[in-house]
Amino acid sequence: MEDVFSEKKVLEMEMDETLTKQIRFIGIIQQVMGVLNIISGAFMCLTIIGAAAGVPIIMGGISVFKSGGFMSDTALNNSGSSLKEALGNLAKGLKLLLIGFIIWIVLYILFFVVVMILGVFASASGY
Repeated sequence: MEDVFSEKKVLEMEMDETLTKQIRFIGIIQQVMGVLNIISGAFMCLTIIGAAAGVPIIMGGISVFKSGGFMSDTALNNSGSSLKEALGNLAKGLKLLLIGFIIWIVLYILFFVVVMILGVFASASGY
């Protein structure tokens, strides 16, 4: 009986000029998005409460940026190992960005609720 899990799955692709340009473009966009996420995460970290969402966003931005570098390396060298690293870093980065975004939404809702409660108390006390 064969062990199904020990088999390697191989993906073969023909790297023509169009695909190489598309992969290079994806790599550049990933690097730009990584930098933008790092900057937005840094702005979130200016407050202590915002750091809860900012830190995962910074870490996710770094992973997306690294993924863009590996993607560009894939386009230049036709390297399958670079593509594997690019996809691994992209998955890690997107997971971290999702976590940061969910934390940001929760914090935003909590802030809104606290402001509403304070508004109700202020109007009840005559302000």
